[in-house]
Amino acid sequence: MPANVQKTDNEIILESYQSINIGFFTEQNSTYANNDLFKAFQSRIKGDKKSYAKYLKTSFDNATKTDVKKAIGNFLYFAYLDQGQRQKAKEFEKSSDLINYNLNSNIVAKKADYPEVEVETLTNITEIEFDQFYFDAIVNANDTLKVFFDTCAPGIKISQDLVEKHNWKTDTTYYGYSTMPAMGMTFKNHSVLLPNLKIGEFEFKNLPAYYSLMSEEQEKSLKEKGIEDHDILIGINVFEELVDGVEFDFEDGKLRLIKNLPELEGIIPNFMMADAKPAVEFKLSGKTQTAFVDTGSPRHVLPDQFITEDNSYFKKKGNYGDFQYDIFYVKYDKVLNQKHIWLDTADYGGFEVSDTFNIDGLFGSFLGRTLAFDFRNRRVEIN
Repeated sequence: MPANVQKTDNEIILESYQSINIGFFTEQNSTYANNDLFKAFQSRIKGDKKSYAKYLKTSFDNATKTDVKKAIGNFLYFAYLDQGQRQKAKEFEKSSDLINYNLNSNIVAKKADYPEVEVETLTNITEIEFDQFYFDAIVNANDTLKVFFDTCAPGIKISQDLVEKHNWKTDTTYYGYSTMPAMGMTFKNHSVLLPNLKIGEFEFKNLPAYYSLMSEEQEKSLKEKGIEDHDILIGINVFEELVDGVEFDFEDGKLRLIKNLPELEGIIPNFMMADAKPAVEFKLSGKTQTAFVDTGSPRHVLPDQFITEDNSYFKKKGNYGDFQYDIFYVKYDKVLNQKHIWLDTADYGGFEVSDTFNIDGLFGSFLGRTLAFDFRNRRVEIN
């Protein structure tokens, strides 16, 4: 950046986004091509600038400048962390740039000053047993834990009992909150270092995580409903920068982690990370919509206005916690690489999926199929 420019990196980036200047993320804006922070932004979107720009423009068309500022502040914060500028990240959070900015649990997990994450493996692919939601992993060489793998989970959440049992390193300097809307619960979170986690033949070390402070009443309620019946909750964003591929084989009950995948020529990315969750486009009744890919959901979910007599028929009623819904069999024009596909879909009656991005619904577990994420080429497909 030229020496005579007085504006800070914060101001440049936030001003660009306040005016929805998508060009900031493209080569057209060559002024900042050699700026480290700009490079960090480019790295975070993994080269999918065209789709990301389109997505941001759609998401923020009706947003105020304050909304844009808060949303992009998340990316700016992580860009500092990516560059190893932890002190700048802390200063940025405390500055006026992030007034009323809500800290989510994933950010809290990455705030603590922990060692760099490592991955050790002697094989390129590891395959383990997986039963739609859960798999077993090992910590401290011989302690087997139950892991709930939810692509839309924010990072790694560890049970408070497990943290206390192993006396793992925690940092209570920072805290945030997570919510379970369907249960009507909110939890305070602190960061913790997960020193090791062995999944099949892959061993991950120094994983930043968080744990929730629950009341006895909250913990009892979740266990009674079978929701908090695991030791660790892990999101797919954890693996995004550690491996090239993750495959959920719902037919054979297998989970595969792939360390290295080839870089493919001419491949168009079809997903992006929004709020640390994978978001995709789909077509229904001739119109393009957006949805999260949420393997933690037992059902695919759409708002009621998308479900019509022309594209579906009624099946039955269902519930999740205190949340009631109708289940329909819906015909989609296209979901990822599948055309004219029928899926069991719940009508959530307008329940808000994301208060930051314009997400219309979510896709849950694709039973009988394989859901494959390719982080290297930014592709996700159903096989």
